[in-house]
Amino acid sequence: MDVPVPVDVPVPVDVRVVDVPVLDVFVPIDVPTVRDVSVADAARFDAGTPDAGARACPTALALGLFDTGTDGWTFDSLWRQASGAMVAGSTTRFSSSYTQNLTSGADADLSGCSAALLTFTVRLDDDPGYESSVDRSERLSPQCSGDAGATWTSLTPSPWPARQSPCATTYCSGGYSSTRAFPTTAQSIALPSSCLTTRARIRFQARGVSVWRLLNPGWTVDSIRIN
Repeated sequence: MDVPVPVDVPVPVDVRVVDVPVLDVFVPIDVPTVRDVSVADAARFDAGTPDAGARACPTALALGLFDTGTDGWTFDSLWRQASGAMVAGSTTRFSSSYTQNLTSGADADLSGCSAALLTFTVRLDDDPGYESSVDRSERLSPQCSGDAGATWTSLTPSPWPARQSPCATTYCSGGYSSTRAFPTTAQSIALPSSCLTTRARIRFQARGVSVWRLLNPGWTVDSIRIN
């Protein structure tokens, strides 16, 4: 007898296309905060604006005018303030060499200067008498320092005063008679790059060898400026 074998017959499924609505889902992400840069802030980054660390070169910086005092300069005993200037001299007869310094009292910041001029006036009044064995070598050296006075560089006079022959980097007395003196002379000397620092100082060093007599005053220095 034939026995029927059950067979799995798939049931038809009614498949339909259904429109499924798309849902807007907000996914949080880390977004970097954008700072609102003000006009003042933007100016700091303007290519035409100097860097905040840059320094300006001082214009017509008065170091010593000496109209009413010594303007903070330090000095040895032959120097003094008189008649609106700094003068050096004595009626004392020296039997040995001397060195007398006149030095600016504070550092000047010249680091912002690509170039700078030291300007001042200078005069020498020396006695017309002369004895070759004992009366010689009255000299004055304008000097600058870029390390607050630890080292000094002597500066060459510019221009040389009338009746002066070049004396290396010093002002000096001439020969016998009145040509030993020279009148008030305006000077303008370029400072070397080694002195264009934040610790610049200026010094005038008067010295002599076996000086018999330097008039009182002999040296006169005034109106010292950086330009």
